[in-house]
Amino acid sequence: MEKRETPKEAAARECLEEAGIHARRLKPLVFFHAGLDSLHNPTYLFYTDQYDYRREGVFTDETREVVAHGWIPLAECVRMIFTRKVIDSFSMIAILAYQRLTGTGM
Repeated sequence: MEKRETPKEAAARECLEEAGIHARRLKPLVFFHAGLDSLHNPTYLFYTDQYDYRREGVFTDETREVVAHGWIPLAECVRMIFTRKVIDSFSMIAILAYQRLTGTGM
């Protein structure tokens, strides 16, 4: 987060900067502390179903952070956790929290 920026504002800005997606009406999904090597590491996750693309396709020239993006059904995301295709805790927490919230993706 930047100075004077709320977690919600930071999430919307990062969606646009990193994925070229303008996310509107973000709603809180889950808040946690990763508890790794730092004492203060608050993590806020949001979700939305209202968005539009501001940049399409692959855009690695600026940041080298995004190679491509696409949409995967929630049930497939959950399956990918248990088949070890998704192994980072941040993604696991987001997927499982959203599954719990919506009651889908089983």
